[in-house]
Amino acid sequence: MNQDKALAVKGTAPPQHQVFVSFRGSDVHHNFFSFLKDALIKNGINVVTDEDAPRGKPIDENLLKLIRNSRIAVVIFSENYPEWTWCLDELVEIEKQMDLKMLDCCPIFFEVETSHVKPQAQRSIFDYNLLRLEHKERKKARQISKKA
Repeated sequence: MNQDKALAVKGTAPPQHQVFVSFRGSDVHHNFFSFLKDALIKNGINVVTDEDAPRGKPIDENLLKLIRNSRIAVVIFSENYPEWTWCLDELVEIEKQMDLKMLDCCPIFFEVETSHVKPQAQRSIFDYNLLRLEHKERKKARQISKKA
């Protein structure tokens, strides 16, 4: 019995979105991502991204819901992926859902080596961008705590 039928028998609706794609728009939006999305849609696969999050509620709440309602996450790691906090928030939620066995993930390394993403003794541009974002977020948190 396929998963949709099994969920229907249990009385639980199947996930609304089949594939959630996490990516840094400036790196891949008008090239690789466009081709990937078109190919998935042509094969009958429902694709969602942060662009599909309903407006009006906090964006992070909507993003988390889109991820939780998906079966598969495709994470397109690119050079500037760690520059954007939303990408990292998506990645954290994807990992949580994977730990709960509610989501499978397919990483794609777009113009970066897998070694650029995993910890290394020597820093890559990916590491640099991630550390720069972390520093910026910590600085922002310190400023907020000083005001409180």
